Amino acid sequence: MVFCRQPVAYEIVFNDLKDPQIQPEKVQQIQKNSRVFVNVMWYGLAGKYTDEASLRDVNLGWKAVTDLGANILQTDNVEAMDYWRDGGNMKSWDAQKGNRTVRVQAEDYLPGGQGVGYYKPQ
Repeated sequence: MVFCRQPVAYEIVFNDLKDPQIQPEKVQQIQKNSRVFVNVMWYGLAGKYTDEASLRDVNLGWKAVTDLGANILQTDNVEAMDYWRDGGNMKSWDAQKGNRTVRVQAEDYLPGGQGVGYYKPQ
């Protein structure tokens, strides 16, 4: 006897909102039995809808992806996302006081290895 278990979530990777895997009917089909997982940490996993874009304007990142139906997001900006999710205005995020983490991020990297895509000091 073979038992098949429904995955808890499906990760959707897309380059553009026109990609078939992120269309509303596909997302709704997944949502019937699972959750929709999107990695917003860097460009190319969720198109241009990244953490970096979200820190500039949530409509260009987290909100756009959650409006599509994603209900699990992978992020490097947990504190900022919590602040936004709890109703905070992201235009005020940089003005928040407290001991917050510091993030350094580079996007639009170059493929090709050491000396081409990245620099590694000797």
